[in-house]
Order: sequence, then C-alpha cells, then structure tokens
Amino acid sequence: MPPGTFVGVDPAAEVAALRADTSGAEPASSEAFDVVVLGGGLAGLCAAHRLAKRGVKRVVLLEAADAIGGNARSGGDCPLGAGYVPVPSRRSKLHEFAQLLKELGVTRRDVCRAPVERLYLRAEERWQRAGHVYYDVAPFRTSADRAEQRRFRGKIEAFATRRGRDGRFAFVLPVAACSRDPMICELDKESAADWLPAPGFRT
Repeated sequence: MPPGTFVGVDPAAEVAALRADTSGAEPASSEAFDVVVLGGGLAGLCAAHRLAKRGVKRVVLLEAADAIGGNARSGGDCPLGAGYVPVPSRRSKLHEFAQLLKELGVTRRDVCRAPVERLYLRAEERWQRAGHVYYDVAPFRTSADRAEQRRFRGKIEAFATRRGRDGRFAFVLPVAACSRDPMICELDKESAADWLPAPGFRT
C-alpha cells in the first residue's frame, strides 16, 4: 500500500493556532448566549442537542476545525475515528438513542451489524449493498486457516445470541443490561490469550 495521509484541516493544528494568537485584537462584534459549547466532537454535539431538547434557546457551538464531528467525522473516503453505534433494540433499552436516530431519519435499513459492512459510494451518491467483508491477510490464505476463521465466527455468533439463567442476553449495550449469570461473568476474568487455545484457535 502506498504511503498516504489525511487531508483537510488538522483540528489539533487549528486549536494550537488559536492558543498561539496573542494579538489581543478587539472582536468586531459580540453576541450573548445562555450556553457556549466548546468543541463540535461527539460530546459537544450531544451536549448541544440535549440543551436544545430541554428548551434552552440561545446555545452556540464553537468548533476550531472546518467541520464538526471530531474523532467521529468522516475523512472523505474513510472515517477518522470510530464509526460504529449500538443498534437500539428491546434488549438494549437505548430509548434515548433510539429517539435520536428517529429524529435524524436513520432507519434499520441504514445500519448493518458487524461483520457485515458497506461503504457510501460517493461518486454514485448511494450506499453499496451490505455484505460480509473478508480481509485477504496472510494468516487466512490456507484452507485450514479459513476453516478456523469460519469456526471462530460461529463461536462469536453463538455468544451474540446467548442468554444467561436470568433471561438476559450475555452481551449487549449498555453493559448494565447484560446477564449477571455467574457462568457468563466468569468470562470477564479470562483474557483472550487464555481463552483462545481452549477451543483450538491458533491462527
């Protein structure tokens, strides 16, 4: 893969430039607000949204970069940070988040569950059809390794649907909604390095 870098305004450089400005120039104008939110990253956007939902009218959000989003924004052809969200469901109880997605017009057709992925085809202005992504990396080039990968995926799928004796799902967001079954909680005490050899995963 050829060397490359992200393009566009570097938020860290913009903030550094603002801090280094010691000109002391008087502002051309001034305006009063009830709340000023500094930073248009995920935390700042959530804060501004919650303030607006609670009826605070005069809210301004200030961002040093040329676009909002912070670490969650798009770099044009790829995300600059985490681009994944939990899908709200009856078991996740993410009611407030579900309401936010509804307000933004995001439906179940717009999301897909890992390891299924899809990309936005910018030239065609549409989302590609969702599908499984298999990365062609060296460890998975033999038939035995690919078989082990399929077995590993099957194990993870089984975990995704597993319920504890209390009726709760073993793994769900938020974590507080997870099963408290002692047998499931025992997994928290075991590292991945210790767990992988037991089922025979070596790749």
